[in-house]
Formats: sequence, C-alpha cells, structure tokens
Amino acid sequence: MSSERWKLPSRTGIPFQPPYVALAGATASDILTLRTVLTLLALLTLFAYYSLRTMHHHKKRKGYKPMKTIEVNDATYRALELAAHLTGGTAGSVVETLVANASTPRPTPAPVAETDNCPIYADYNGERFRGLFDSTAKSIRLTSGKLAGGRYKSPSAAARAVVESERPDVDSNRNGWTFWTLDDGTGRQLQSLR
Repeated sequence: MSSERWKLPSRTGIPFQPPYVALAGATASDILTLRTVLTLLALLTLFAYYSLRTMHHHKKRKGYKPMKTIEVNDATYRALELAAHLTGGTAGSVVETLVANASTPRPTPAPVAETDNCPIYADYNGERFRGLFDSTAKSIRLTSGKLAGGRYKSPSAAARAVVESERPDVDSNRNGWTFWTLDDGTGRQLQSLR
C-alpha cells in the first residue's frame, strides 16, 4: 500500500498518517509511554468532569453558600499544618476549633474577698499544703499536711517551712507571695491580694 494514498491536503503541508502507520516504527516502550499519557489524560478529564458536576450539584442545593477564604502568612500556615497533622485534622478544622474556643464565654472567677481568713494552698514535692491567709496581719496558718496548725508571720516564712520540711537539702528561700495560690479555683497567686 502506498503512503501517497493517505496524503490529505492540509494547511500546514504535513501529510496525514493514520495512527497505525505513525506507530509502525515505534518501540514497545514508546507505545507504553503513549498509552500511559493517554490513560492519565482520560483520568484527568474524568476528574475534571466529576468535580465540575459535583460543584454544580452543590450550588443547586437550597441555602448553598460558597466557603470563604482567609489569608495568613507562611509561618502561620505552617503552624496550622503542624497542628492539623498532630490532631489528625485539617488546617480548616484547627481554625474552627480555635475560633470556637475563643468565642466561648469564659466564666468570670468570683473575686476573692479580702477577709481575715482567705483559703490558700501550695503544691510542693508532690504534696499539697493548705492554709489560711490573714490579710490584716499578712500571716499564714497552715491547716493540712505535716505542718498543720503552724502559724507563720509572713507568706515567705510559711513557704520556707514547707520547703525545709519536704527538702531540707535545698535552699529554702522562697517568695511566699508567688509560692501560695488562692484556693478559689482561679489559679491566681497570693500576690494578687497584695
């Protein structure tokens, strides 16, 4: 069969060849590569078709609103990706959680009234020591632990006594105003009453 028979007029001047004539000199790897490219092209076409179809379907739903986007710098996005990886979620779910937590009103702690006997505690060396702080005299009376019943002229003196009773081998110097915590659920240090 003559190749003259397949020459068709074209604007480019390049003769037309049917696919089987064009592939006549191709190797097996050339054909496999062409087959792979055609398969990928078909898959991409199907993906694009179904993506557009799904997007069109969602837009037809009642109440559809397109998702909003936010812009963040690269460092913030890397932090979101890390948080998403650690939680097994997405960057969007991390943002949703952060917004939900920030939007939830926090209960305001009841202010501690400066009374003569304000309950306090200190956790030291795995033990919790409770006491009462006298705001007038600025003294502490311990009510639990090894030192229960002991009275100290200052928060620092009470803190030193606790440290010496638990760890006599360490320097017992402590700032009592930061050592003791108000026993009202706020987690505030005693110095907030100063």
